[in-house]
Amino acid sequence: MINDLQDFRNYKVSNQKVQEILGVRFQDTMESIPGELNARFAPDFDYNNDIYYNIRVFQKIFSDDR
Repeated sequence: MINDLQDFRNYKVSNQKVQEILGVRFQDTMESIPGELNARFAPDFDYNNDIYYNIRVFQKIFSDDR
């Protein structure tokens, strides 16, 4: 909870509609995807770069304006 307000957002995902309409069948699991992505990025890929974090970009924009 933030500011005593409950967050009702739901981040559960289903691929059922993609399977039914497009006929797509996924082979990987949610558990296997991070490892596969990591294997495909360059060894020196910087996961901590601010450009990949919207909140950091906005914090920089707003801090520069003041």
